[in-house]
Amino acid sequence: RPGWRLPGARPKLPTNTLMTNTNALVLLIVLTGIAGAQAGSATIPASSGKTDAAVAPKEESIYDKIWGALVLYKNPDNPVIQEFKLRGRQQDEWYYFDAAQGRSEDWIVRRTRIGFEAKVFQEFTIHSEVDLDLQNPDPLYNKLTDAYIKWSPSKKFNLIVGKQGTKFTLDGATSSTALITIDRSNLANNIWFTEEYVPGITVSGELGKWIYNVGYFTSGEASP
Repeated sequence: RPGWRLPGARPKLPTNTLMTNTNALVLLIVLTGIAGAQAGSATIPASSGKTDAAVAPKEESIYDKIWGALVLYKNPDNPVIQEFKLRGRQQDEWYYFDAAQGRSEDWIVRRTRIGFEAKVFQEFTIHSEVDLDLQNPDPLYNKLTDAYIKWSPSKKFNLIVGKQGTKFTLDGATSSTALITIDRSNLANNIWFTEEYVPGITVSGELGKWIYNVGYFTSGEASP
């Protein structure tokens, strides 16, 4: 349709005519710097009811080794701090159009975030991340996405206080690191608040086959 362009892209083609005979190629590269789960050992029950010897740990992939390098400290026996790791994501996009009206291509930096996560006192998590604008780095700092403390005494009860993502609609509750499309749908963008990181308090957990999440949020222009 006239005037159509990718989100965040700078239009370079005429917008007053309908594009025809268009060949479009869109490539999305998502590099997520989040430490992955650690591989462990397991036992397999034998038919006699006994257990075989422990299965050797699964060999780590190159990605496991990269994400594992972001875990700077880990000691479950430490009563104060059990783990400290870096968190972040880098998501880039390249587009190319070749039509009768002309040609256009460009790289777009969709998201750049960096921060840390610490697990302390066995039941608490401290998480902080900042969003940077590498596309137009003046200024480089964009906003604070996460800055909260989480208390998790059990799977049934989790309390988060601070700036956090609001889990409203399925699109909104899905992290950008888990999207299988180029971005969230325009339908979702029109029925929820796209400024998803808001100061507030939430209570969540799992009760049998049910999952619940209740929160209260407040925000304004002063929110960093």
